[in-house]
Amino acid sequence: MESKKISVIIPVYNCEGYLERCLNSVINQTYKNLEIIIINDGSTDSSGDICKKYAESDSRIIYRHTENHGLSAARNLGLKNASGDFIGFVDSDDYIELNMYERLMNALTENSAQIAQGAIEAFDENGKILWGLGNYDSFNIEGGAAICRKSLDRKEYMKYCYCVTKIYAKELFDGIEFPVGRNCEDAAILHKIYYRCKKMAVIPDIVYHYFIRMGSILHSDNSSFYEYSVPVWNERMSFFSERGERELYLMTLSIYEEKLRAYYVSVKNGKCRDKVKQKTILNEFKNNYKEFRSECSLSLKDKLTYGFFNTFPNMYCLAYSVLKK
Repeated sequence: MESKKISVIIPVYNCEGYLERCLNSVINQTYKNLEIIIINDGSTDSSGDICKKYAESDSRIIYRHTENHGLSAARNLGLKNASGDFIGFVDSDDYIELNMYERLMNALTENSAQIAQGAIEAFDENGKILWGLGNYDSFNIEGGAAICRKSLDRKEYMKYCYCVTKIYAKELFDGIEFPVGRNCEDAAILHKIYYRCKKMAVIPDIVYHYFIRMGSILHSDNSSFYEYSVPVWNERMSFFSERGERELYLMTLSIYEEKLRAYYVSVKNGKCRDKVKQKTILNEFKNNYKEFRSECSLSLKDKLTYGFFNTFPNMYCLAYSVLKK
């Protein structure tokens, strides 16, 4: 089994306080046939020195230093340098279970899959577990459309939106890159990867530990996430529409409308209260609402909830803030 090499891509930017924890979790994997590609994305702290120290002590490490171009560019450079049969990603302030890649490679090999995925949990600066996203058992999903369908289930999609919980057959990335200069980079490409995948193996084990810095804008202000994710969801809908995948298009639309509602509430009730942004979000929601209401599969509760929001958005936000208390 260890004849197959995994290229693990680790973008690094100013994370000197967490980097050694991350690198130790990778170099000490029970699965030894790794190519560890560290991309120092223009760090201005001691991260570069830490990377060099590790590269000198482990021949499996390939170290590259570039100017700061962002996470997507760093991952893309890692992909260009990768020579492994499979690809994995780890962010430099996170860490992984010491047998993550052994577990995933076993699942992938035993099931003749092209992707293997484990579970993820998030923790804060005090080590407190904030949430976890896992499954109760192992299972396989066959066919690209079926994998996309599973990943777009409104109750399940958060489990499938992280690229770091997986290993991938390298060929799945042929012609696909992370979008440079944009956030939500995982969501921007995963539907394309899933759609071309023939089989995916999923295991219930928590293998990835995701560090959330509580001051991060992506986690402290949901309204700011709006600008990042709107292009992603529109691109996903276009992707499925162009391929005649009406069901996947509508599933994407359903999640998109849910997010637009959440973004509007966050702007209206939160610190931002930007009226221009409120109007933009609401217009986007209303532009899609008729199709969403008539063609997406919704429960009676959802129909009433979204209908109320569409007709009386400000009253909805007021009721939401009262009920939340």
